[in-house]
Amino acid sequence: MASVRDAKGGVRESVTDDIIDKMTEALTPSQDRIQLKSIQNLEYALVYEGQSEARLKSGEPLVVLVPGVPGTERDFRYLSPLISRWAPVVRVVFPGFGELHHVEDAPSTIEERGQYLRAIADRESWGEVMVLGHSMGGVASLQWALIDPRVRQLSLLCSVGVERHRGMIFGHRVARLLLNALRWPFFGRPLLAMFRRQYRLMGFRGHPLHLRQQSLILRHVRDLDFVYVRGLIEALSTRSHLQVGLAWAMDDLVVDQSASLALERAFRSALSPERLATLCLQDGGHNPQRSRTKEIDRWLHSLYSHSIINT
Repeated sequence: MASVRDAKGGVRESVTDDIIDKMTEALTPSQDRIQLKSIQNLEYALVYEGQSEARLKSGEPLVVLVPGVPGTERDFRYLSPLISRWAPVVRVVFPGFGELHHVEDAPSTIEERGQYLRAIADRESWGEVMVLGHSMGGVASLQWALIDPRVRQLSLLCSVGVERHRGMIFGHRVARLLLNALRWPFFGRPLLAMFRRQYRLMGFRGHPLHLRQQSLILRHVRDLDFVYVRGLIEALSTRSHLQVGLAWAMDDLVVDQSASLALERAFRSALSPERLATLCLQDGGHNPQRSRTKEIDRWLHSLYSHSIINT
């Protein structure tokens, strides 16, 4: 079991995969099939939970679940069925991963990924939505919320943000150097093996991480602009109707609590108190949607009811 230091300097044990498996074994994971679509040069993949498509057409506001990097259609598979009890819900897959692993030149900047999400919303004719972005999906969701008035509620879960986090083991310059090195077999093969071991240690199971995927991950690191994220948060002041939720876990080994608290401070400086709701979990790791599924579901339900149903 790994351990990390909490905000007071004490040692806190993290949630292991075995404990997470025991927590989720009583929950029923989503069995819905992924839909692969290609419309006007836009290739995308969605998983609508249960009768969500029919409910969406009847006018119910949609909940959109946006994964991090790497992320696949398996993300949110335990949370999605719970959300479907009170709202239609869909899971998004970003190009380059999961069923879209074959896509070349996938978007990697925050702006590109936010525009990609809006393009999906246009193609699917979504109306008002609530968005939950996890990890790197958080800043993509933030970008989408600022360019699309259909986003009425934005929630970020263990999101990267305004300063370097523990999981970002190297910075932008090193990412650029590694991208170049991966192109040469002499360097690329051992680097790829090293990256695979590192991601397994951080809890990313079920990700084969081929060369193209690892290159895309490095592009995301290279393009993660903290100054740009601060600018997006400051711009939220112009979107008075948009409500924001921010959740994190104290024992997160990827986005550590220091980075999460810095993100919280940035939001508090930009938003009035009534527009920001926070949830700090004692434990849950980087994926509390797996280890604290029911708590996350209850929190999201309250935000949905307050921000969308009652406005």
